[in-house]
Amino acid sequence: LNLDLTRGAQIIGRVDDAIAPGVGIEGAAIEVYDDLNALVATVNADAMGVFGAAVLPGTYFLQSAVDGYRNQVYDGQECATADCGTFPPAGTTPDPIVVAEGETAEMNDFLLVPTSFTLAGVVSDEQAMLPLAGAEVCLFDAAGAAVGSCATTEVDGSYGFPGLAPGDYFVSASAVGFDGEVFDDIACDAPCDPLAAGGTSITLGVATPAIDIALGPETFDITGAVGAATPGKIDSPIEGAEVCLFDSVGAPVGACATTDAMGAYGFPGLAPGTYFVTATAAGFVGEVFDDVACGPTCDPLTGTAVTLGPDATADFVLDPLLFSIGGTVTNADVAGPVAGAEVCFFDSDGIQVGACATTDGAGAYDSGDLPAGTYFARASADG
Repeated sequence: LNLDLTRGAQIIGRVDDAIAPGVGIEGAAIEVYDDLNALVATVNADAMGVFGAAVLPGTYFLQSAVDGYRNQVYDGQECATADCGTFPPAGTTPDPIVVAEGETAEMNDFLLVPTSFTLAGVVSDEQAMLPLAGAEVCLFDAAGAAVGSCATTEVDGSYGFPGLAPGDYFVSASAVGFDGEVFDDIACDAPCDPLAAGGTSITLGVATPAIDIALGPETFDITGAVGAATPGKIDSPIEGAEVCLFDSVGAPVGACATTDAMGAYGFPGLAPGTYFVTATAAGFVGEVFDDVACGPTCDPLTGTAVTLGPDATADFVLDPLLFSIGGTVTNADVAGPVAGAEVCFFDSDGIQVGACATTDGAGAYDSGDLPAGTYFARASADG
Protein backbone atom coordinates (compact mmCIF):
# COMPACT_ATOMS: atom_id res chain seq x y z
CA LEU A 1 0.00 0.00 0.00
CA ASN A 2 1.55 3.28 -1.11
CA LEU A 3 0.30 6.52 0.54
CA ASP A 4 1.20 9.96 -0.73
CA LEU A 5 0.92 12.12 2.42
CA THR A 6 0.93 15.91 2.41
CA ARG A 7 1.99 17.83 5.45
CA GLY A 8 -0.56 20.35 6.63
CA ALA A 9 -0.14 24.07 7.24
CA GLN A 10 -1.32 26.51 9.90
CA ILE A 11 -2.71 30.04 10.00
CA ILE A 12 -2.37 31.86 13.31
CA GLY A 13 -3.28 35.34 14.45
CA ARG A 14 -4.89 37.41 17.16
CA VAL A 15 -8.22 39.21 17.67
CA ASP A 16 -8.09 42.40 19.75
CA ASP A 17 -10.55 45.04 20.86
CA ALA A 18 -9.67 48.14 18.81
CA ILE A 19 -10.70 50.42 21.67
CA ALA A 20 -8.31 48.66 24.05
CA PRO A 21 -5.33 47.51 21.94
CA GLY A 22 -3.56 44.54 23.43
CA VAL A 23 -6.75 43.23 25.04
CA GLY A 24 -7.70 40.01 23.27
CA ILE A 25 -11.32 39.02 22.64
CA GLU A 26 -11.72 35.59 24.20
CA GLY A 27 -13.89 33.20 22.16
CA ALA A 28 -13.82 35.40 19.05
CA ALA A 29 -14.82 33.30 16.02
CA ILE A 30 -12.67 33.42 12.86
CA GLU A 31 -14.05 31.85 9.70
CA VAL A 32 -11.64 30.34 7.14
CA TYR A 33 -12.67 30.27 3.46
CA ASP A 34 -10.88 28.57 0.56
CA ASP A 35 -10.22 30.00 -2.90
CA LEU A 36 -13.70 28.87 -3.99
CA ASN A 37 -15.22 31.00 -1.18
CA ALA A 38 -16.31 27.86 0.66
CA LEU A 39 -16.19 27.83 4.49
CA VAL A 40 -13.63 25.19 5.50
CA ALA A 41 -13.18 25.93 9.21
CA THR A 42 -14.31 28.12 12.11
CA VAL A 43 -11.89 28.56 15.00
CA ASN A 44 -12.20 30.43 18.29
CA ALA A 45 -9.64 32.63 20.00
CA ASP A 46 -8.27 31.64 23.40
CA ALA A 47 -8.23 33.79 26.55
CA MET A 48 -5.48 35.94 25.05
CA GLY A 49 -7.37 36.45 21.81
CA VAL A 50 -5.02 34.13 19.87
CA PHE A 51 -6.44 31.76 17.25
CA GLY A 52 -4.97 29.01 15.06
CA ALA A 53 -6.44 27.16 12.06
CA ALA A 54 -4.96 23.91 10.72
CA VAL A 55 -5.37 23.79 6.92
CA LEU A 56 -4.01 22.04 3.86
CA PRO A 57 -1.57 23.95 1.69
CA GLY A 58 -3.44 26.44 -0.47
CA THR A 59 -5.04 29.88 -0.63
CA TYR A 60 -7.40 31.06 2.08
CA PHE A 61 -9.35 34.06 3.31
CA LEU A 62 -10.30 35.03 6.87
CA GLN A 63 -13.38 36.71 8.25
CA SER A 64 -14.37 37.51 11.86
CA ALA A 65 -17.78 36.60 13.26
CA VAL A 66 -17.89 38.16 16.74
CA ASP A 67 -21.07 39.34 18.42
CA GLY A 68 -20.99 42.93 19.64
CA TYR A 69 -18.30 44.04 17.19
CA ARG A 70 -18.09 45.45 13.68
CA ASN A 71 -16.72 42.42 11.85
CA GLN A 72 -14.01 42.41 9.17
CA VAL A 73 -12.48 40.41 6.39
CA TYR A 74 -8.72 40.07 6.51
CA ASP A 75 -6.87 42.46 6.31
CA GLY A 76 -8.81 45.19 8.18
CA GLN A 77 -11.77 45.70 5.82
CA GLU A 78 -14.99 46.28 7.77
CA CYS A 79 -18.20 44.71 6.55
CA ALA A 80 -21.15 46.94 5.68
CA THR A 81 -23.34 44.94 8.11
CA ALA A 82 -22.49 43.61 11.55
CA ASP A 83 -22.64 39.91 10.52
CA CYS A 84 -20.91 40.45 7.13
CA GLY A 85 -23.36 38.13 5.30
CA THR A 86 -22.41 35.95 2.33
CA PHE A 87 -18.67 35.63 1.71
CA PRO A 88 -17.10 37.72 0.34
CA PRO A 89 -19.11 40.60 1.80
CA ALA A 90 -20.23 43.28 -0.63
CA GLY A 91 -17.78 46.11 -1.04
CA THR A 92 -14.76 44.17 0.29
CA THR A 93 -11.73 42.63 -1.38
CA PRO A 94 -10.34 40.07 1.07
CA ASP A 95 -6.55 39.63 1.09
CA PRO A 96 -5.53 36.05 0.15
CA ILE A 97 -3.35 34.05 2.52
CA VAL A 98 -1.18 31.50 0.71
CA VAL A 99 0.33 28.75 2.84
CA ALA A 100 2.74 26.07 1.66
CA GLU A 101 3.13 22.54 2.99
CA GLY A 102 4.38 22.62 6.57
CA GLU A 103 4.22 26.42 6.74
CA THR A 104 2.79 28.46 9.61
CA ALA A 105 1.44 31.81 8.39
CA GLU A 106 1.28 34.46 11.12
CA MET A 107 -1.32 37.12 10.33
CA ASN A 108 -1.72 40.74 11.33
CA ASP A 109 -4.13 41.27 14.21
CA PHE A 110 -7.84 41.64 13.74
CA LEU A 111 -8.70 44.96 15.49
CA LEU A 112 -12.46 44.94 15.98
CA VAL A 113 -14.47 48.01 16.96
CA PRO A 114 -17.40 47.41 19.32
CA THR A 115 -20.88 48.12 17.98
CA SER A 116 -21.81 49.67 21.35
CA PHE A 117 -19.95 51.08 24.31
CA THR A 118 -20.20 51.41 28.07
CA LEU A 119 -19.52 54.70 29.80
CA ALA A 120 -18.64 54.02 33.43
CA GLY A 121 -16.85 55.48 36.41
CA VAL A 122 -16.97 56.19 40.15
CA VAL A 123 -18.49 59.10 42.10
CA SER A 124 -16.65 59.99 45.30
CA ASP A 125 -16.61 62.46 48.20
CA GLU A 126 -13.89 64.97 47.30
CA GLN A 127 -12.98 65.78 50.92
CA ALA A 128 -13.26 62.34 52.51
CA MET A 129 -11.86 60.63 49.40
CA LEU A 130 -14.45 57.86 49.80
CA PRO A 131 -16.98 56.48 47.29
CA LEU A 132 -20.48 57.98 47.31
CA ALA A 133 -23.32 55.48 47.23
CA GLY A 134 -26.72 56.68 46.03
CA ALA A 135 -25.44 59.58 43.93
CA GLU A 136 -27.47 60.37 40.82
CA VAL A 137 -25.52 60.25 37.55
CA CYS A 138 -27.17 61.52 34.36
CA LEU A 139 -26.13 61.11 30.75
CA PHE A 140 -26.65 63.65 27.94
CA ASP A 141 -26.00 63.54 24.21
CA ALA A 142 -23.94 66.08 22.24
CA ALA A 143 -26.95 68.42 22.04
CA GLY A 144 -27.45 68.32 25.82
CA ALA A 145 -30.57 66.13 25.68
CA ALA A 146 -30.98 63.48 28.38
CA VAL A 147 -30.14 59.92 27.29
CA GLY A 148 -32.38 57.43 29.07
CA SER A 149 -32.82 57.45 32.83
CA CYS A 150 -30.23 58.63 35.30
CA ALA A 151 -28.18 55.96 37.08
CA THR A 152 -27.67 55.57 40.84
CA THR A 153 -24.21 54.74 42.14
CA GLU A 154 -23.59 51.43 43.92
CA VAL A 155 -22.07 51.01 47.40
CA ASP A 156 -18.62 51.38 45.87
CA GLY A 157 -19.65 54.60 44.09
CA SER A 158 -19.64 52.95 40.66
CA TYR A 159 -22.08 53.58 37.83
CA GLY A 160 -22.36 52.56 34.19
CA PHE A 161 -24.31 53.28 31.02
CA PRO A 162 -24.01 50.22 28.73
CA GLY A 163 -25.06 49.80 25.12
CA LEU A 164 -24.23 53.31 23.93
CA ALA A 165 -23.71 54.20 20.29
CA PRO A 166 -20.46 55.92 19.28
CA GLY A 167 -20.61 59.69 19.72
CA ASP A 168 -20.12 62.54 22.17
CA TYR A 169 -21.73 62.57 25.60
CA PHE A 170 -21.84 64.61 28.81
CA VAL A 171 -22.11 63.18 32.34
CA SER A 172 -23.36 64.97 35.47
CA ALA A 173 -23.48 63.81 39.09
CA SER A 174 -25.33 65.07 42.16
CA ALA A 175 -25.89 63.87 45.71
CA VAL A 176 -27.64 65.13 48.83
CA GLY A 177 -25.30 67.40 50.79
CA PHE A 178 -22.95 67.95 47.84
CA ASP A 179 -22.62 70.44 45.01
CA GLY A 180 -23.54 68.94 41.64
CA GLU A 181 -21.04 68.75 38.79
CA VAL A 182 -20.84 68.03 35.10
CA PHE A 183 -17.67 66.29 33.91
CA ASP A 184 -14.93 67.55 34.09
CA ASP A 185 -15.12 69.36 37.48
CA ILE A 186 -17.64 72.03 36.41
CA ALA A 187 -20.31 73.16 38.89
CA CYS A 188 -23.79 72.17 37.69
CA ASP A 189 -26.57 71.58 40.21
CA ALA A 190 -29.48 69.32 39.29
CA PRO A 191 -31.29 69.64 36.98
CA CYS A 192 -28.02 70.21 35.14
CA ASP A 193 -27.74 71.82 31.70
CA PRO A 194 -24.33 70.50 30.57
CA LEU A 195 -24.00 72.87 27.62
CA ALA A 196 -24.84 76.01 29.60
CA ALA A 197 -22.45 74.94 32.36
CA GLY A 198 -19.61 74.36 29.88
CA GLY A 199 -19.09 70.66 30.54
CA THR A 200 -16.42 68.60 28.80
CA SER A 201 -17.76 66.13 26.24
CA ILE A 202 -16.71 62.46 26.30
CA THR A 203 -16.21 60.72 22.95
CA LEU A 204 -17.19 57.06 22.68
CA GLY A 205 -15.69 55.15 19.79
CA VAL A 206 -12.13 55.75 20.87
CA ALA A 207 -10.31 54.60 24.00
CA THR A 208 -12.36 56.11 26.83
CA PRO A 209 -11.01 56.13 30.40
CA ALA A 210 -13.25 55.75 33.43
CA ILE A 211 -15.25 58.94 33.94
CA ASP A 212 -14.78 59.56 37.65
CA ILE A 213 -16.41 62.54 39.39
CA ALA A 214 -15.46 63.84 42.86
CA LEU A 215 -18.16 65.97 44.51
CA GLY A 216 -17.41 68.68 47.05
CA PRO A 217 -19.65 69.52 50.02
CA GLU A 218 -22.73 71.56 49.21
CA THR A 219 -22.20 75.32 49.11
CA PHE A 220 -24.54 78.28 48.71
CA ASP A 221 -24.50 81.86 47.47
CA ILE A 222 -25.68 85.11 49.00
CA THR A 223 -26.63 87.64 46.37
CA GLY A 224 -28.40 90.97 46.38
CA ALA A 225 -28.36 94.58 45.29
CA VAL A 226 -27.67 97.95 46.89
CA GLY A 227 -29.85 100.92 45.95
CA ALA A 228 -30.31 104.51 47.03
CA ALA A 229 -33.48 105.67 48.76
CA THR A 230 -34.67 108.63 46.69
CA PRO A 231 -37.80 110.32 48.08
CA GLY A 232 -40.48 110.65 45.45
CA LYS A 233 -38.48 108.60 42.92
CA ILE A 234 -37.72 104.97 42.12
CA ASP A 235 -34.78 103.68 44.12
CA SER A 236 -31.65 103.80 41.96
CA PRO A 237 -28.72 101.32 42.07
CA ILE A 238 -25.49 102.31 43.78
CA GLU A 239 -22.37 101.30 41.88
CA GLY A 240 -19.19 100.84 43.92
CA ALA A 241 -20.88 100.19 47.27
CA GLU A 242 -18.87 97.98 49.62
CA VAL A 243 -20.70 94.89 50.87
CA CYS A 244 -19.06 92.82 53.62
CA LEU A 245 -19.87 89.36 54.94
CA PHE A 246 -19.56 88.11 58.54
CA ASP A 247 -20.05 84.70 60.12
CA SER A 248 -22.35 83.82 63.01
CA VAL A 249 -19.94 85.31 65.58
CA GLY A 250 -19.28 88.50 63.63
CA ALA A 251 -15.91 87.53 62.13
CA PRO A 252 -15.26 88.73 58.56
CA VAL A 253 -15.62 86.07 55.84
CA GLY A 254 -13.22 86.68 52.97
CA ALA A 255 -12.88 89.99 51.16
CA CYS A 256 -15.71 92.48 50.85
CA ALA A 257 -17.55 92.69 47.53
CA THR A 258 -18.08 95.79 45.38
CA THR A 259 -21.39 96.37 43.62
CA ASP A 260 -21.51 96.61 39.82
CA ALA A 261 -23.29 99.18 37.67
CA MET A 262 -26.63 97.55 38.54
CA GLY A 263 -25.85 97.67 42.25
CA ALA A 264 -25.54 93.88 42.33
CA TYR A 265 -23.11 91.81 44.41
CA GLY A 266 -22.60 88.18 45.34
CA PHE A 267 -20.74 85.88 47.71
CA PRO A 268 -20.52 82.45 46.04
CA GLY A 269 -19.46 79.07 47.40
CA LEU A 270 -20.37 79.54 51.06
CA ALA A 271 -20.55 76.66 53.51
CA PRO A 272 -23.94 76.08 55.17
CA GLY A 273 -24.47 78.35 58.17
CA THR A 274 -25.65 81.75 59.34
CA TYR A 275 -24.20 85.02 58.05
CA PHE A 276 -24.56 88.78 58.48
CA VAL A 277 -24.17 91.31 55.67
CA THR A 278 -23.32 95.03 55.77
CA ALA A 279 -23.38 97.66 53.02
CA THR A 280 -21.72 101.10 52.90
CA ALA A 281 -21.35 103.72 50.18
CA ALA A 282 -19.98 107.25 50.02
CA GLY A 283 -22.71 109.77 50.81
CA PHE A 284 -25.04 107.20 52.37
CA VAL A 285 -25.83 105.85 55.80
CA GLY A 286 -24.38 102.32 56.11
CA GLU A 287 -26.60 99.41 57.05
CA VAL A 288 -26.45 95.87 58.32
CA PHE A 289 -29.11 93.63 56.80
CA ASP A 290 -32.05 94.02 57.32
CA ASP A 291 -32.49 97.87 57.35
CA VAL A 292 -30.47 98.59 60.52
CA ALA A 293 -28.23 101.68 60.43
CA CYS A 294 -24.62 100.60 60.80
CA GLY A 295 -21.55 102.85 60.65
CA PRO A 296 -18.01 101.72 59.76
CA THR A 297 -17.38 100.31 63.26
CA CYS A 298 -20.82 98.91 64.05
CA ASP A 299 -21.44 95.39 65.32
CA PRO A 300 -22.87 93.29 62.43
CA LEU A 301 -24.56 91.01 64.96
CA THR A 302 -27.13 93.79 65.52
CA GLY A 303 -28.57 92.89 62.12
CA THR A 304 -30.81 90.08 60.91
CA ALA A 305 -28.98 86.82 60.17
CA VAL A 306 -29.14 85.39 56.65
CA THR A 307 -29.61 81.61 56.71
CA LEU A 308 -28.25 79.98 53.60
CA GLY A 309 -30.50 78.18 51.17
CA PRO A 310 -30.96 77.88 47.41
CA ASP A 311 -32.06 81.54 47.02
CA ALA A 312 -30.48 83.50 49.89
CA THR A 313 -30.68 87.23 49.14
CA ALA A 314 -29.87 90.39 51.09
CA ASP A 315 -30.95 93.62 49.40
CA PHE A 316 -30.20 97.10 50.73
CA VAL A 317 -31.79 100.51 50.20
CA LEU A 318 -29.45 103.06 51.75
CA ASP A 319 -30.57 106.45 53.00
CA PRO A 320 -28.42 109.41 51.97
CA LEU A 321 -26.31 111.17 54.57
CA LEU A 322 -28.13 114.39 55.49
CA PHE A 323 -26.72 117.90 55.87
CA SER A 324 -28.14 121.38 56.37
CA ILE A 325 -27.53 124.86 55.01
CA GLY A 326 -27.69 127.71 57.50
CA GLY A 327 -26.92 131.43 57.65
CA THR A 328 -28.45 134.86 58.21
CA VAL A 329 -30.32 137.33 56.09
CA THR A 330 -29.37 140.99 56.67
CA ASN A 331 -30.55 144.35 55.43
CA ALA A 332 -27.85 145.66 53.11
CA ASP A 333 -28.83 149.28 53.83
CA VAL A 334 -28.78 149.25 57.63
CA ALA A 335 -26.60 146.16 58.16
CA GLY A 336 -29.18 144.61 60.46
CA PRO A 337 -30.91 141.21 60.49
CA VAL A 338 -34.09 140.64 58.53
CA ALA A 339 -36.67 138.67 60.45
CA GLY A 340 -39.40 136.78 58.57
CA ALA A 341 -37.45 136.58 55.31
CA GLU A 342 -38.16 133.54 53.11
CA VAL A 343 -35.15 131.42 52.07
CA CYS A 344 -35.72 128.76 49.43
CA PHE A 345 -33.31 126.03 48.25
CA PHE A 346 -32.80 124.54 44.78
CA ASP A 347 -30.78 121.58 43.55
CA SER A 348 -28.22 121.68 40.73
CA ASP A 349 -31.06 121.31 38.19
CA GLY A 350 -32.84 124.39 39.56
CA ILE A 351 -35.63 122.33 41.16
CA GLN A 352 -36.80 123.51 44.57
CA VAL A 353 -35.91 121.15 47.40
CA GLY A 354 -38.26 120.95 50.34
CA ALA A 355 -40.08 123.88 51.95
CA CYS A 356 -38.62 127.35 52.17
CA ALA A 357 -37.21 128.43 55.55
CA THR A 358 -38.21 131.60 57.44
CA THR A 359 -35.62 133.66 59.28
CA ASP A 360 -35.99 134.19 63.02
CA GLY A 361 -35.62 137.44 64.91
CA ALA A 362 -31.86 137.34 64.44
CA GLY A 363 -32.26 136.79 60.68
CA ALA A 364 -31.04 133.19 61.01
CA TYR A 365 -32.36 130.33 58.88
CA ASP A 366 -31.79 126.58 58.54
CA SER A 367 -32.63 124.47 55.51
CA GLY A 368 -33.34 121.33 57.48
CA ASP A 369 -32.03 117.93 56.31
CA LEU A 370 -30.64 117.77 52.78
CA PRO A 371 -28.72 114.95 51.08
CA ALA A 372 -25.17 115.66 49.93
CA GLY A 373 -25.07 117.72 46.73
CA THR A 374 -24.87 121.19 45.22
CA TYR A 375 -27.58 123.71 46.08
CA PHE A 376 -28.62 127.29 45.41
CA ALA A 377 -30.31 129.51 48.00
CA ARG A 378 -32.64 132.43 47.29
CA ALA A 379 -33.79 134.91 49.94
CA SER A 380 -36.69 137.37 49.70
CA ALA A 381 -38.49 139.67 52.13
CA ASP A 382 -41.17 142.35 52.06
CA GLY A 383 -39.83 145.86 51.70
